[in-house]
This record gives sequence, structure tokens and C-alpha cells, in this order.
Amino acid sequence: MKGENEKYFEVLSKIPIFSSLTAAELDELKAKIKIKTVKKNEVALNQDDSNEFMYIVLDGAVKVIRLTEDGKEVLLAIREAGEYFGEMSLIDGHKACAEVSATKDSVIALINKKSFHSLLDSNPKIQKNLLEEFSRRLRASNCTIHLFNHDKVAQRLKLFFKQYAQEFGQVRESGVTLNLKLTKQEIADRIGFSRQRVSEAMSQMEIEQYLLILPDKHIHLTSKFFDNYDNF
Repeated sequence: MKGENEKYFEVLSKIPIFSSLTAAELDELKAKIKIKTVKKNEVALNQDDSNEFMYIVLDGAVKVIRLTEDGKEVLLAIREAGEYFGEMSLIDGHKACAEVSATKDSVIALINKKSFHSLLDSNPKIQKNLLEEFSRRLRASNCTIHLFNHDKVAQRLKLFFKQYAQEFGQVRESGVTLNLKLTKQEIADRIGFSRQRVSEAMSQMEIEQYLLILPDKHIHLTSKFFDNYDNF
């Protein structure tokens, strides 16, 4: 099991809040971590347990959801390999108002409250990196709020793609290619419309040459998308 865990621990050094740690500091962090496997659709974090651990996705992906009073699921975020969640509840002591479940078979690292605070107290670099990540997430949350203020699928798609171009885009001469693969269902979940409506809107954007679906399934936003952003 130890050897199997080592391949997952390679992810740690690439996570922003831990990226500045030395090899010795990373080894110390590994000693504080518990590995957990989560099957697709299995709950990874209940609201009642949300102030006990910080969770790091080492492999796979999870979705952060909130249930409305009528039982409808509202998608708040997707966390993929190299991302984490639960740290805010460890800092302020409050339980999260969301639930986390796996969207595919996943491997998650758990850091308990005591170890988390020990890391923060002993390593100013982690504190600094964590503040930077909080700022990034706050900006992303503001973008999401702005996105859901619009009730048309085309407007939400436009805002969604612009945000992802800023976060995950690779600039090319002909536009920006998103450096992650997104299915139409994943996009639909993130902007709050059905897959069919998202598919229809994206097809129209392709016809009008605002985007291209590349052979490797990555989405490419053309120069026309950015040049005409305020006009469509």
C-alpha cells in the first residue's frame, strides 16, 4: 500500500499551497496524511463532518453540491486531482453548508484538524499560499454569482468560457485553447442548464465561429470570441 500511495503523493508538490515546500517538508506532510478511496457517486464529505478534515483530491474528481429545500441539487464547484476542499471549516470551525461526492472513482488525502493547524503554525509559506488560493477562489465565486445573474444559456456560456480561458487557457495565435477537457454534460452542470440546451448553444457558437471543438476534444475559443465578446 505504501508504494501505491507514493504515486499519489507526487500530486502534493504540484498543489499551489504545498508547491514551495522542500522535500523534507513534503515528507513531513505525507506522514500526517491518511489515504481514502471513494467510489463514483459515493459521498466524500458530509456536512456534519466538514470541520474535521482538509481533503485533497489525489486522483479522480468530486463535486461540491448544495441541496435546496425541495431536494434539488445545485452544483457549486468541481474539485479535480491537485485541488482540495474543507480547509475553510478547519480555520473558522463552522460546518460547511455543502456536500461533496465523487463524480468518478477517486483517491483523497485527509489531513485532520490538529495536523492542519500544526502545518499552518510552523510554515509561513503555506499560510501565504493558502491566502493566495482564497483570493483566487473568491474571484471565481464572484464570477459564478455574476454568471447566474443571467437567465439565457448563451450568456452563461459566454461568461463561463471567458472565466475558464483566464484560469485554464493556453494563448495561441488564433485564440485560446482550454487546457482541460470538458464534456457538454459537465458544462451543463456548471452553468445550470440541461445538456441539450448547452449542446444547441455550443453548436450555434461553432457555426458562428466563436469556438471550435478540436480533434482531441479540447475547446478552442477563437479570436472572434474575444474580439466580439461584448456584442453576442
